[in-house]
Amino acid sequence: MDSEKRDFLYDLADFCYSSMNCCAIESEKATGQVNDIITILLDDATRVSAISKETLEAISSMREIINNLAAEGDRDAANDLAKALSQTAAEDEEMRLFVSPIMEALQFQDRIAQNMNNFSKMLRTWIEKREELEGSSEFSEVDKIDFGERLLACTTMMEEREIIRTYIDNLKEEETAQSDVMFF
Repeated sequence: MDSEKRDFLYDLADFCYSSMNCCAIESEKATGQVNDIITILLDDATRVSAISKETLEAISSMREIINNLAAEGDRDAANDLAKALSQTAAEDEEMRLFVSPIMEALQFQDRIAQNMNNFSKMLRTWIEKREELEGSSEFSEVDKIDFGERLLACTTMMEEREIIRTYIDNLKEEETAQSDVMFF
């Protein structure tokens, strides 16, 4: 592959990565919205007076976790938030009804961010494979399987792996395939 074509493909990959990063930033606004909801809850004196001290402490803890999450985009902080939300929901029925939609929004945001990140990795993998095959007259079954295995290595979710397996036969079966999506 000539250098001009390779540069174009890498520029395309960079453009896709930048575009998806922009989308990830937009999807992370849900975290800010969660923080706003928790602030409203803490500031609502009528509602707060009906909530147990333990629940209030858990909500305050969530607020701190969200502030760290928003500042750093840390998946560990997001997982801590999920645990705190689950514990709070378990303590109070009203809180469970309140927390469930928040958990769903955070799950959605996490899945989207992972999908976009994985797509960027797959695009670079495709470019690398094209470079390797430059000058070759055929795309053999071995090449196809190698490409599929590399794509599988870029994934974090079972659904992504199933899509790859739909289009590329004879890929190694996974021993214990687990998704790496927070909250699941």
